[in-house]
Amino acid sequence: MKRRTILRRSSALGAAALAGCLSDATTEPGDPNESDPGDAGPDEDAETEDSDGVSVASVGVETVASECASGDEDPTADVRLVESETAVRFSGLLTAGTPCHEVLVESAEYDESEDALAIVLATERSDEPCQDCVGTLEYEGTVAFDGGLPDEAAVSYQDVVLGSTATDNGSSDEESGSEKSDGGETPKLTDSAIDVSEVSPGEQVDEADIEFDRDANAVVVEGTIHGHDACQTAKLGSVDYDAEDDELSVDVVTAAADDADDRLCAESIVEIDYAVRVQFENGLPGSATVSHDGRAFVSAGHGSSAASGSASSSRSTSASGSSSSSASTTTDR
Repeated sequence: MKRRTILRRSSALGAAALAGCLSDATTEPGDPNESDPGDAGPDEDAETEDSDGVSVASVGVETVASECASGDEDPTADVRLVESETAVRFSGLLTAGTPCHEVLVESAEYDESEDALAIVLATERSDEPCQDCVGTLEYEGTVAFDGGLPDEAAVSYQDVVLGSTATDNGSSDEESGSEKSDGGETPKLTDSAIDVSEVSPGEQVDEADIEFDRDANAVVVEGTIHGHDACQTAKLGSVDYDAEDDELSVDVVTAAADDADDRLCAESIVEIDYAVRVQFENGLPGSATVSHDGRAFVSAGHGSSAASGSASSSRSTSASGSSSSSASTTTDR
């Protein structure tokens, strides 16, 4: 599969036209997430807003690899703010009807009032002969800015937020809500454990609530991850604390239960309810991120100004293949 870069220049609101396509493309009928190639075209006269403020300068994305899916791959996105380049970089994986698709940026909108960038991805079918299989598309992209970087950036596909990031722009520990001990020591991760409370038939649901328990010096995550047979359970894939970024990362993964070999395992979607407890000394981390099977989808800041006490996100797929998502962020207790 050849590599192709799809570039678009954006105005202040991120409206952009597709440019730089190296081959013609046709849109596969019936896929509302794919763009009409006739809408694509260079916009050499596109200008950003007032140069004194933050504004989008250019948008580009490249499909770096494509192949037939090997299993139940889910779309992913890793989003990074690169201060040295005054740019937002993003990369990950999308799925499409065949491997003969290219990833493009449907929109990249900067909201000045929220100081946030919202990137929406789509796929476009190429006109070359293709294998009849579900395709996975690996991509890399960049949104360049003039006048500085946004505080937050997020990438979504088919109405689901795949990844996001935020920066405190150098605010102090007090401003960002990061809690240190009286001696100014860095929080230290001392223990972590997961408890699975129930495995039951259900839907493809992934959700989690993050809670910062000041009294117990612990971060508690309660959530649901979906599996593909009745013998699967949830385990901790990794629990890491990055002292430099003052961030906790928890990855919950699906795995075969210890007694799976002794049971008859029916293939069906199951919902696995779990609770994770991560114990700290010297205070709590400034933020926490939860991922399921390597896909980050929930982040929460300790001491944020939101109204409740959890951060949650869920994704479900109906029989028609449509997707829906919901998310909320709350504070600690």
